[in-house]
Amino acid sequence: MIILLHWFGPMKIGRPLKPITQLLIIGVIITGAIIFIFTSVLPFLSELELRVTEEVTILTRTGSLCQINTKDEAMPSKMITNCELEKGAKVLVSYRDGFPFAKIELP
Repeated sequence: MIILLHWFGPMKIGRPLKPITQLLIIGVIITGAIIFIFTSVLPFLSELELRVTEEVTILTRTGSLCQINTKDEAMPSKMITNCELEKGAKVLVSYRDGFPFAKIELP
C-alpha cells in the first residue's frame, strides 16, 4: 500500500498524473482493446472468409473420418470429420483454400 501511495501519490483534482500512472492506464487500455479484438472481432471476420464449394467423391473412410481430393492447389487432400458416408459417395463440400478440413454442405 505504501509503495502504491509512493508511486501514485494522493490523487487531487486538477493535478496531472505521474508518467508511470499514464503508462499504466495506457497499458490497461491497449490490453483491453487487444482482448476485445481477439474475442469478438476476429471470430466474426473468420466467418466472412471465402469458402470454395465443389462436388467431390469420398476416397477413403476410417471411422468417422473421410478423405477427399479437391481442386485446391495448396492442399488438395482434405479430411471430413463426423462423416457417415461410404467410400465412393458423391458429396457437396465447402472448404477454405490451404486448410486441411472440409465441411459437408446440404444441397
